[in-house]
Amino acid sequence: MTDTVVHRGSCHCGAVRFEVDGPLDEVLDCNCTICTKKGFLHWIVPPTRFRLLSGELATYTFGTHTAKHTFCARCGMHPFYTPRSHPDHVDVNVRCLDDVDPRTIAAQPYDGRGDWEGARAALDRPAPTPARIDLREKLALFHDAWNPRVIASLNGQEVKLARLDGPFTWHAHAGADELFLVVQGRFRMELRDRAIDLTEGQMIVIPRGVEHRPVADEGECAVLLFEPAGVVNTGDAAAEARTRATLERI
Repeated sequence: MTDTVVHRGSCHCGAVRFEVDGPLDEVLDCNCTICTKKGFLHWIVPPTRFRLLSGELATYTFGTHTAKHTFCARCGMHPFYTPRSHPDHVDVNVRCLDDVDPRTIAAQPYDGRGDWEGARAALDRPAPTPARIDLREKLALFHDAWNPRVIASLNGQEVKLARLDGPFTWHAHAGADELFLVVQGRFRMELRDRAIDLTEGQMIVIPRGVEHRPVADEGECAVLLFEPAGVVNTGDAAAEARTRATLERI
């Protein structure tokens, strides 16, 4: 029999103290108005795994009033609460755990601001099982250029496959780096001060904010892209919410 992992946490002043049993598994990073302002990283657990040891709590509600936003009555810190998504569970703020560095946690994005219902439904879907992905088979499913398809997701990132043909537009991604790996053919990555030729088996990472233009003028090219979910290939931030819902997954 193995020992149960116990995580201990507290508010800022230490008046509220609690314990949570079990390994730190799925962590969610919600972009809704209250979670972003609180800096809340969500770890949702059943009440049987949570113990409040001490502290006086105050409660805030809004909207549907389903969520009970509890916070320390003394220092105002939000170490845990009752979430709208799981009203029969406890939602622990990973940032308030004493023994965890949140910078080491790969949190899954949760679109509480744009599509709360869709994000909630996604939590109930069975976890994907590992499977082999054949890039040649995926490429055979589409033939249009400059229209990336999502073939995998991990840690809030998307792996996309795209065909390139001719020149693209000059653009930059203000909030994301972008990786290009050539899987077929060759293309030229144009920067404002130079151009870099890439062929099959070679890759390049374009740092955020750097203007670039991929050009495939020696025949069609296929590339693998690795970038945060929702990033659009034109760098148009206003289109990102639409892209999350419409980008085809194959």
